[in-house]
This record gives sequence, structure tokens and C-alpha cells, in this order.
Amino acid sequence: MDEIKTAGKGAVFTPPEKDEASESVGGRRLAKFFEQVNDAFEANVAEHKKALFSIIPDGATVVELGIGAGSNLRYMPNRVTVIGIEPNLYSWPTCQKKAEELGVQLTLRQGFAENIPVQTASADVVLFTHVLCSVKEQKEALCEAARVLKPNGLLLFFEHVLAPSGYYFTRAVQYMMNPFQYYFCGNCSSIQETGTNIRDIANKTELFDSVSVERFSPKFGCFVDRLGFTSPHVSGSARRTATPHE
Repeated sequence: MDEIKTAGKGAVFTPPEKDEASESVGGRRLAKFFEQVNDAFEANVAEHKKALFSIIPDGATVVELGIGAGSNLRYMPNRVTVIGIEPNLYSWPTCQKKAEELGVQLTLRQGFAENIPVQTASADVVLFTHVLCSVKEQKEALCEAARVLKPNGLLLFFEHVLAPSGYYFTRAVQYMMNPFQYYFCGNCSSIQETGTNIRDIANKTELFDSVSVERFSPKFGCFVDRLGFTSPHVSGSARRTATPHE
């Protein structure tokens, strides 16, 4: 099964014993880890996410890449329809339960950001949250996002990134920890320059305009905070061009 729909209470999805795509992004181990730490993490970023999600229109069709355990569902406005793209099937049961608890209309599909299983020009919003850190070719993912967005559709992103130039200690720690993070956290990289990349790709492809990027560093209150290797973040938005040039 590679798709389920949630509308009210229903049977919880049971993932298969083995799934190659799921294992490629951490499988059961990573799904369980994120399930355990998500609430603590969200407590430190809630205000940033609320501000970002406040521009999603009521009733929008939202495609969320890497929806995971559904930690963003709590921020969704009224009457939205969410299509969650998540390669790790072991995250699906938790995500499904959260959608049912919150009354969010959700469809889950297995897939990756570089090849989104959604029809062209069908989404009002495409959302990346801690996903582009795991995408080697970010241009492919952003071009796919542009494909599924309607003209004037909204791209939203919330990503941890490489610290700005001049933050020598944090950058050194990020480069040192990156191989371990990549291995243990489902191909996640701590040295992506996602905000800069989105601006550059938008300018070169003309797929997006009105790009807005904000830098900030959440305070996690743990060793992550002290080392700082996942603290630097960017969040922001861009608009799908009304008259595509591709």
C-alpha cells in the first residue's frame, strides 16, 4: 500500500515488515526517534512555525514533503486538505492518528521530494520542513514543487542550515558532525545552505519570485543547543510565478 486517506476515525495503517524505501531514510529506528523528540522540539519552534503557517489560506490544498509523524498538522488553518509525502512508512501510523485527533483531512503517499506523486498545478501550497537538508539535488526538489503548485501558489520552507560565515566554531562542529548525522538521521546534512540555494534557484529558473528568507536559531536547551550544529535555521516563502518560463 502506498496511499491512505484519513477522514475521521478509521483503521490505523500497519506498515509492512520490510520496506526498502523506508529503510533508505532510517526505517523504524528513525521513525521512533522522531516520534519521541517531536513534541520537545516543537515547543522551541512553535512561534516561528505559527507565523510561517499563518499565511496558508483557509481551505487550501497543502502538499507537505517529508510529513513524518505529522508534527506540523497542529499549525494548519481551517478546512485545509493535506497531501503528505513520506517515504518512511513506519511514520505513517503516528501521522494518521494525529490527523484524526485534529480533524485534518489527510492523504498519505509514499514518495520523495525529487519525484512528487502529485498532479501538476494542483496544490495551493507546498511545504518543506526539515526535508531539504536530506536532498542532495535541491534544484530537482524545487522544480518538482514548482510543477505541482498552481500559478501564484505558495512555497513554504523551514530548514536547519549551515551557520553563516564568521561563525567559525559552529561551522567547524557542523562539518565534523555531518558524516554521523548523515548516517544516523536518514541522509540529513548539517551543511546545506538552503536559504541561499532557494534564492539562487528561483533567480536562475524563474520558477519562483517574491522570495523571503529569515534566519534564526532556536534554543533547544540540550547538548544540541550547546554544540549548535543543528541550531542555525532559515524559514521563509516564495511564490510560484504566475506565467511560468520553463
